[in-house]
Amino acid sequence: MHLILIFVGSFLIAYFTFDFFRIYLDKKKGFRVIISFNFILALIGILLYLYSTEDKKIFYIAMLVPLYASLVYKGMVSLFIKNFGRLPEDTAFKFYVKFPDTMFNVLYGILAIVLPLALLFWLMD
Repeated sequence: MHLILIFVGSFLIAYFTFDFFRIYLDKKKGFRVIISFNFILALIGILLYLYSTEDKKIFYIAMLVPLYASLVYKGMVSLFIKNFGRLPEDTAFKFYVKFPDTMFNVLYGILAIVLPLALLFWLMD
């Protein structure tokens, strides 16, 4: 049961980091703090994976997802700024949005949450 909590929790950390701390991800100082926290979490996941004697220790790899999601976000933002000359706007709970901002958020959701989730389920079999 605790493995499922680790698995679900790692994806929730990635989601809440993006949703609630998006303002801090765009600033250098805030990004460094979030990356540091996610790096420590990823390091704990790697150490638990290496030294665990459990059968289903693939779930500890899920602790890498917040670090991956933060780095994907930073890379996508830099590409968005390069192409559009501005930061992407948050389109959650808004009805009148710009198409590039919506596509940014949808693509980020797929790359940062759906892709790792599918990959971990595939590795689990």
